Amino acid sequence: MVNCRMKDCGRVMLIEKATANDIDEIEKMYYAVTEYLENTINYPAWINGLYPTRETFEEAVSKENMYVARKSAGTLDEGSKIVAGMVLKSEEEPEFSGIEWQIEAEASETYALCTLAVSADFTGCGIGEAMVRFAIELAEKNGKKAIRLDVTEINAAAIALYEKLGFKYIDTMDAGVEYEREYGQRIFRLYEKLVQAELHI
Repeated sequence: MVNCRMKDCGRVMLIEKATANDIDEIEKMYYAVTEYLENTINYPAWINGLYPTRETFEEAVSKENMYVARKSAGTLDEGSKIVAGMVLKSEEEPEFSGIEWQIEAEASETYALCTLAVSADFTGCGIGEAMVRFAIELAEKNGKKAIRLDVTEINAAAIALYEKLGFKYIDTMDAGVEYEREYGQRIFRLYEKLVQAELHI
């Protein structure tokens, strides 16, 4: 859990693990983000009804892998609002197999950062960066060796953020023509950040 005041957002943001009570609001936020992407430039190649779905969030919450950022209430009756989300999991990712990472590590010793989204109403507030920094701090706290992720090659803003925060480009992955037909993208860049504090460097 972390409290932070975001640029131009005016109110304190709380980043914490999501609960089952949050699933409806998480689904609504992601649906709106994906709808916006589908109508503009779909950088992550998400499609409503295909990915991410309610089942994505239900599974992540059940495994305690889902984290959200909340905007604090402006008034007593306004309530807080989920404005960002991400999944941090320590499970085998099929697309990560056979990759020459910077360090050898079991999936249980790493985090795969995925499904990071920020509400379109809160872009430019630094929430995405705060979420990734939170992931790095959590990895250090929980003794992980690295954080790994994939990002579409056209997602320049996300790539710039990850590189700014010390993620190293590792390889390029081709998801194949069938994936491209369904989602519109096929080339992904793989990144990894070593969690130095736990490597005793």
